[in-house]
Amino acid sequence: MRHLVLLIVFVTGTIASYQETTMQQFADYRIQCSEANGISREELLQILKHPFPSEGYPQCYVKCILEMTDFLDNNNELVAHKIIHQLNFGEKNLNVELLENAVEECNERFRSEPVECTKAYNTGDCFFRIEQRFSIFIASLNRRAL
Repeated sequence: MRHLVLLIVFVTGTIASYQETTMQQFADYRIQCSEANGISREELLQILKHPFPSEGYPQCYVKCILEMTDFLDNNNELVAHKIIHQLNFGEKNLNVELLENAVEECNERFRSEPVECTKAYNTGDCFFRIEQRFSIFIASLNRRAL
């Protein structure tokens, strides 16, 4: 979960008028989404410590963050060019083809999921399990974000 939440900080807007999400904006989004989903500050801190637990996770919190940062399209699927654009802001040596393929594979895997919150959560989880090298990059951002 921590990995998805931290990646979300880097995604917003459209490619033509894209503005990178700042750490302050992301912190504000986390507070707004935690309040909207009945998550206390203590629970939020626990969420950030445990990436993608299999049970009891507030999946709608993840969906909310993805929506606030414009990381999802109208079909609740991840948007590769936004991920790449934002990550290029902080990490210049990205494997763009690998990222695009990972996003497409995960979108395809969960495309038929009827529950929007579950779809958003599972797609994000899938993405980070495919591309584990983001763990170090994302974790470093987590320390600055909270």
